[in-house]
Parts: sequence; C-alpha cells; structure tokens
Amino acid sequence: MNRSYLRDPTDVILGILLAGWCALIFSLGYFPTQDGPSHVYNAFVLSNLSAPPYSTIYESAWTLVPNLAGTALLIALGSFLPWMLAEKTLVMLCSIGFVLGTRYLCRSRGPALEQRTPPIALLAIPFALSAPLFYGFYSYNIGLALVPWIWALAPKTAPTTRIGLAALCTLCWFAHAAACMVAIIGAVILGYSRHWRHLSSLTLSLLPAALLLGWYALGFPADESVYWDPERLAEYGVLGRALFAFDGWLEWVGVGCAAIIIRSVIANRTDTLGLLNAAAMCGLFVVLPDGGSEHWFLSLRLSMLPLFALLVAASNVRSSRPPAMLGVCSVIAAAHLLGTALGCIEASKELDNYVELEAHVPDGAYILSLDDLGTPAPSRSNHLLHASAWLAVHRVGVDITNYEPHRKHFQLRLSRFAGYPEPNQLMDTLTSDIVKPFLRYSDTIIYRTAKPLQFPGYDAHETANDVHVLVKKNCKRHPH
Repeated sequence: MNRSYLRDPTDVILGILLAGWCALIFSLGYFPTQDGPSHVYNAFVLSNLSAPPYSTIYESAWTLVPNLAGTALLIALGSFLPWMLAEKTLVMLCSIGFVLGTRYLCRSRGPALEQRTPPIALLAIPFALSAPLFYGFYSYNIGLALVPWIWALAPKTAPTTRIGLAALCTLCWFAHAAACMVAIIGAVILGYSRHWRHLSSLTLSLLPAALLLGWYALGFPADESVYWDPERLAEYGVLGRALFAFDGWLEWVGVGCAAIIIRSVIANRTDTLGLLNAAAMCGLFVVLPDGGSEHWFLSLRLSMLPLFALLVAASNVRSSRPPAMLGVCSVIAAAHLLGTALGCIEASKELDNYVELEAHVPDGAYILSLDDLGTPAPSRSNHLLHASAWLAVHRVGVDITNYEPHRKHFQLRLSRFAGYPEPNQLMDTLTSDIVKPFLRYSDTIIYRTAKPLQFPGYDAHETANDVHVLVKKNCKRHPH
C-alpha cells in the first residue's frame, strides 16, 4: 500500500467513507433507483435478443449516439455477473470514479507547496451520492465520473496526457451529451494558457469530442415538447434539491456543504479560471431547457455543477486552520453518507418486497406495470416506478411498459411488428380508457395502488404493500 496515502489524513478518511459506501451497496438486496431496473432489463434483452420471446418483439440499434456507455457496460458486466450484481458494480464504479477523480483534480489545483489532498475534496461524497445517481441516470453518471479527470488533465501538456484527454473526452461523449458538454467547457476554461502551443494541443485533444457533440446537436430533432421550467430551476438552483436523494435532515447537510464551499471561495478569490468555470456551469444550468421527449431532467443533471465548480475553485485555498477544516468536511461527508445509507436501506427493502411478487408472475409473462401512488417517502425518486422490469428479467418475460424502446437514444427498439402503446400515457391519472390499449398485449398486471381499477378477464392472485398482481384468466403459464 502507498505509505503517502496513509500519511494523508484526508485520504485516510476518504478511503474509509468509500469503503463504507461500497459495503452498503453490496449488502443491500436490490439497489434502489428509478430508471435502473429499466436499464438492466434492456441490457438483459439485448443479451438474449436472438431467443424468444424477444426476437419477434425487439431489435437492436447500435447507432452512433451518446447514452451508449451505460448499456454497453451493463451488458459487459452482465456477461459474467448476475444482473443484480452487474447493476451494483456499475453504481460502485460511477460513484468511486467521480470521488477519486475529484480528489485528483483538487490535488492538481491545490497550493503548490502542499502535496496533500485538500480537505474540501471530502465534499465530493455528497456530489457523488446525489439525485442523478438514484434516478438511475447511469450513462450520465458514467460521463459525470469522467468530468473531474478531464478537467484535471486539461492544464497538463505532456503528449501522453493529451492523448489520454482526447480518449476520455470521446468516451464521455459516448456516455452522455450533457456530461460531454460540461467536460469540454470546463477543460477549455481550466486549461487556458497564453502559450499558443499549449492552446493548440488542448484544442486538438478536445476536437474529436467537440465535433461529435456538434454533429449530434445539429441533428437533434427539435419538437414542441422541449420546454423551460423556471419553477424547477429555482427548486434545483436555490434549494439545491439535486444534492440529496432523500428528504429529511440531508437538506441541512446540503446547506452545510454549500456554506463551506462558498466560504472557502470567498476567503481566497485568486482562482480566476475556477470562478469563471463556475459561472459557465451556472450559465449552462440556466440556459439549457429542462426537458423534452429525448432529454428529461436536464436541469436536475446540471444543477449541482455550479457548486461543484466552486468546490474545484476552493481547492487551491490554503486553510489557516487545517485540522478544523478537515473536521468540518469529514462531518459533512460522513453525515451525507449516513443519511443516504439510511434512505437506501429503507428503499431497498421496499424494492425487495416488490420483486418477491415474482413468485406469482408466470414464466414468460407479458407484464403491464401501473402505479398511481407516486414516490414513496423519503425518496425523491420513485424506485418502484420501473421495478416490474426486474420481474420481467427473472421470469424471462416482456415489460410492455418499458419506455426505452420508444426512444431514439437507446439501443433497444421495438420491431415493426410490435405495436405497444407509448408508456408515457400511463404517467397521467390512470383510467380504464387509458389502460385499455395496453391490455391487449399483456397477460399480467402489476398494479401499485390503494384503490385498484377493475379489469375484466383478470384475476387477483396476490396483494402485498398495496402492490397487486393480476393474471389473465385461464393463463396456462401461471404457476399454481
């Protein structure tokens, strides 16, 4: 083991916190995220696309688009791990990659005379364990994990570093367009120099990813569903709601995190490029639309970045009282990890109970998932919304309400013979008329509600925690 690591108290504390996070991930049953089960289902189907029933329903579309890295990595991990462990491994890689990247970035921008990790690097923990991770934005989180590494490499001029920078930026584009945009803008600002040779080599390193990003943006379909939401901007930007995934006292931890970062920046405003980068991140958050048919929750994804950029700017501040700063940052990071862990454990139990209903689902079931209870407290993302995808994976069935085959930026598409209705219709208030078009394709309904609608031709087989399993009458595949 590297002895310099053991001599650095910040690194020791960071290592302990990361070890605790990894232990939590693998001690849970299912890791609770909103979109995660849907991503796992699509990776599972793509891995078994030549077998029935998937061969007649779906087709692959490995086109040159961002949002590809999450699917590819899940398929790779699922080739030798159970799918539950494959998802957990991806979550671990995203969170640890971001935290270690932030540590490297803060060390590279820290005071020249200090060869230690600045205590403020501990505050990477709240940013890593934030709402985008628990919404299950896996491709975005892969791209986000690359951002601090890209920002750290931008000022370096070694030829091998420039090649590495170009490779990471290109990989970031394959992960997510928004993360790539953030990485490139930050690299341009933080890597700025008055020396033309430095600027030219930086430009060449960023050019492949920038060209891909421009090509994708120009070809992006504009439609009337693109919108800006000032109320949501205020919620995310002012209240910092994206910094925590569970309601409760984590909000106060977020306030403490922001206060320490802002205080450190005010104490020493010498990092002009770092402050300019924070201003650019703030501009991206305000200017870009909140959502549309192909890019939901963009404000949520970007809202943490101005504060994270300020953290980077504060990393070159030499504290007058290092032990005090280390203590405060350690308490904030540990408190955020503890609050997230408690919320995770509760949400994971709910998800485990939901998936246990698979015993009442037929093998090869065509599953219709309905949910009108909303997000379970204290989570801010609904980890039960797409949980039926786990039932489809375990029963080698079809999740007809999976949204990804209806979107152009995913790798699984419906074949021309499959006429499944658009699942976003089910996000509105559920009525018999809304559900009726889906019934012709399903033989099993997983219905999370306190007052279920009645569906003629379906029998209730099990109810647990307001989740009802209804199976079509005379279904020959039903396990008796």
